Amino acid sequence: MSIYQWTKQNYISPPKQNLDISNEIQDIVKEMLYGDKNVIRVNSLAGTGKTTLLSILSQYYIAKNEAQRGNIKFSNTPNVLYLASLKRLVNEAKELFDYRVRCHSLTEIAIKYTKRYKNCPNYSSIEEYKAEIFVNYFNIKYDIACEINDILNNWLNSYDTEEGIQNYAYGSRYSSEAAFYAHTYVTDARCFEEGTYVTNKFILKELQLQLREGMEINLKDEVDLLLVDEGQDLSDAAIYVFLNFPAKKRVIVGDTNQKIYPYVSNNNALLKDIDDMAEFHLTSSYRHSHEVAEKANYILKTYKDSKHSIKPKQQIKTKYIRPNGYIYRWTSGAMEGIILAKESKAESIECAQEVLYLLELIISFDLVDNKQEPLPKFNNAIDFIQKHKNKLEKNLTLIQYIRDFLPNNLYKGNLAQIKIVLKKYDIKTIKSLYNFSKKFKESSLKPDITITSIFKSKGFEFETITILSDMPDLAEVVANYFIFTKQTYKKGEKFDYISFFSEYIHKKETIYNTSSVAKWTYPINLYYTAITRARTLVNDRSINKNYYNKEELNKAIYKFIKKTK
Repeated sequence: MSIYQWTKQNYISPPKQNLDISNEIQDIVKEMLYGDKNVIRVNSLAGTGKTTLLSILSQYYIAKNEAQRGNIKFSNTPNVLYLASLKRLVNEAKELFDYRVRCHSLTEIAIKYTKRYKNCPNYSSIEEYKAEIFVNYFNIKYDIACEINDILNNWLNSYDTEEGIQNYAYGSRYSSEAAFYAHTYVTDARCFEEGTYVTNKFILKELQLQLREGMEINLKDEVDLLLVDEGQDLSDAAIYVFLNFPAKKRVIVGDTNQKIYPYVSNNNALLKDIDDMAEFHLTSSYRHSHEVAEKANYILKTYKDSKHSIKPKQQIKTKYIRPNGYIYRWTSGAMEGIILAKESKAESIECAQEVLYLLELIISFDLVDNKQEPLPKFNNAIDFIQKHKNKLEKNLTLIQYIRDFLPNNLYKGNLAQIKIVLKKYDIKTIKSLYNFSKKFKESSLKPDITITSIFKSKGFEFETITILSDMPDLAEVVANYFIFTKQTYKKGEKFDYISFFSEYIHKKETIYNTSSVAKWTYPINLYYTAITRARTLVNDRSINKNYYNKEELNKAIYKFIKKTK
């Protein structure tokens, strides 16, 4: 009896996975057990069980090695390591995987091998640096701080084949002043200077640099099987760690159609050219109804000319499924979700903390306008806006200034979202929405409705989802491609714009293995990700619900092109 037959009999239905071993999965298992490729890459469509696949592979791998050694002693178990960017995914993996698999976040591994940062006195768990940090640290203007912010975040995410931050900064499009400050900040942060922050990505970057410089890894730490989840969301630095950390076999899974964090990387580990690699696809979804799969497949085929489609299979519930998800693109779009929840008289809702924070900030601005004390945590933000407002007109209220006069250089982040909210709703309505949301904050009831962003919804599923109306208009996205590339085509309304666009995207993403089209695919991926959170039903309030007919979609695209011309 072959090792594969033996392991298949013993692990055909592992106790923690209620999932059949499909032909697609069997092919991947065979490659892992018998193939000679160092890297296995699996592009897995939504709902096809990415983490479950990795768990199954780990059990087969352990079983094979134990069988070959003739015993099952723990000391002889191979070193299997699971990595993910998000701590939530790691915690889920710990419940799902064999107890002998080590499950860690990329940050945990980075800290382990960059020991000087283990008890770093200025560590911060923030993911991205903010311009305000550099304004305060260097006492400089906000626009220079924004340049520093861009330089630093781009460098931390980068593959970095150059000598380091100094070459990256000075060789960029940014001013020499910003480059100097960026270089200085990195040097100071490495020396743990007071006022600097060392973030998760900073430490991961240090690991990447050490690996590039030939860092020695203790042989007992060498990994037999390295498993990486949600590969499409890896930064370039994380991709480098995956490809260069000592491991005999590497498996990376993800869904290139769910790459929705464009600021993390211009590259995509699921598209990147990798030597010594075997590639597979997973298409059998254990989540979706036929109706949901049909919508998702239409998006993939119409906008990206995908050759792979979701094949809905019998749905298996392995845990509590949230009943209703209301999904927004921008924080300001969540207001529509709260209004709908209020109108439906939901007994319990769960609203993302970022939404409550935004509403509290608006209310604090209003309190100051009415000579009352704001929430203390917003004092710095209020002082910052007060200074800018007073340069324009002291008699303006903070609410008036943000709503009607906020300058372009400040129109970003929370201030941009606040301006949008203030343009659509009055203060009385805003307070009402906040009070409705806040009363459920400490509720122990399972929520009837979860109001969440597309980004926070990843990894979750709902019986029904409602896509709120602030979703990007995909007809406008496609039109912008033709306008940007000056391919307006004088063939008019009858030209098949969407087919031309989707063929271009498909060639760039798959044939040429490049994600240089990320600016066009990003909004499409957002919409696809939102749709695929649903198990049974999608209620779409966005403009895109009108485009499930290619003729209507082409008309809408041409309308935008004609308007611009």
